[in-house]
Amino acid sequence: MVDMKNKTKQIHRIAATPLPPLEQVVLFHFSLMADSNGYCSPSLKQLTFECGIKSTHTIIKAINELIDRHCIAKENRTLEDGSTTNNQYHVTPLWHDIIFPRHNIFGAE
Repeated sequence: MVDMKNKTKQIHRIAATPLPPLEQVVLFHFSLMADSNGYCSPSLKQLTFECGIKSTHTIIKAINELIDRHCIAKENRTLEDGSTTNNQYHVTPLWHDIIFPRHNIFGAE
């Protein structure tokens, strides 16, 4: 079951960043898909659908901007037969801790 209170907090934390809106949306979806260590492997098709963006090119541009800003890291992956598969993305530790704080050093939120 999705904890809407925590998801709402995540949305507010991302929205409070200086990132442009499209990058905020993409980063939020990466954070939703990421495991507890910040890793996920969504397809571009999945990201375009879930972010409500029609263009794969637009998603790629946002991903590249997030990589340039050190918000996420990307690992290109290949299968044993040499064919490509979904990239693996990692929400970098700083951003992962901003989105999913382990504790609040300033007291209650």
